[in-house]
Amino acid sequence: MWDGTRRATIMGMTADSWVALGAAVIALGSLFFAGRAANAAKAQTQVARDQTDLQRQIRVDAAQPYVWIDLRPDDEHGKFLLLIVGNSGPTVATQIRVTFDPRLELPSEGTSHGAEARELLARGISSLPPGRQMKWKLGIASQLIADGYALAYTATVLGDGPFGPLEPLTYTIHLDDIRSTLAVPDGTLNGVALAVKSLTKAVENVSAALETASSLATSVMDSGDADQ
Repeated sequence: MWDGTRRATIMGMTADSWVALGAAVIALGSLFFAGRAANAAKAQTQVARDQTDLQRQIRVDAAQPYVWIDLRPDDEHGKFLLLIVGNSGPTVATQIRVTFDPRLELPSEGTSHGAEARELLARGISSLPPGRQMKWKLGIASQLIADGYALAYTATVLGDGPFGPLEPLTYTIHLDDIRSTLAVPDGTLNGVALAVKSLTKAVENVSAALETASSLATSVMDSGDADQ
């Protein structure tokens, strides 16, 4: 029989206490899952932000100039070695600077324009539009490779684009790599000149043959007139 002054207890706790405990457990469970949901939402937000930043960086990189430097034989006159700076990117590059390590060595003869190029590249090219190349003749390629000049140069290219400074580009150019390459590539003006020379000789041969044939025909006609 229940005592009116006492409430039923289970394991030393009243019913109200059990109800309160159950509510607390439910509240803690809800808080746990709410925390997990909040962390998941925060992680998703961070992923979305990272993707946005990545896409923005991809767009910036795609719109930046791509400036390069090269030392290679002239396409039209293979005996000359050229210093070439080009922009293969989609936008204009500005304040292009190029350094060489070791310092770019040049021949002493007056046919080289490397000194002017070296000075300009140290000072900075004001602008270089997309697809543009600037070329300087350094000298005879075989001499620069064989006469004790440095055969490897580490080039560093710096410059600015529409979105700020370009990422520094550093790589090594080995002149020894071009030692056995063709001096005159196919399809150059030099090849056209050789073709024209060959054609001229063929025309001269045809002209000489026609002249000989004409002389023979004249002789035959003269002989026929004499017989009559």
